[in-house]
Amino acid sequence: CNAQGFIAQFGNTADVIHMVSLQIQYLLVIKYGWNEKKVKGIEIFLHGIPIANGLGTAIAALVLKMYNPADWDCWIHSYPHDCT
Repeated sequence: CNAQGFIAQFGNTADVIHMVSLQIQYLLVIKYGWNEKKVKGIEIFLHGIPIANGLGTAIAALVLKMYNPADWDCWIHSYPHDCT
């Protein structure tokens, strides 16, 4: 359950933030006319922030033992009532 919850948390969090990063990049290139050299300067942040956020939240939930069965999968959920 921990492995599935970790991957789900990392993927779901990093994916959404990475989409925002791509939209920022498109905005800078298309609307504001940034060239490839300027974009390369901030590219580490556009990719690094989503990965760091995804890993950070996934690791924190793993350390805090928050991954439990949640309906059809394992993710952040309260501990089941029938477990001891």
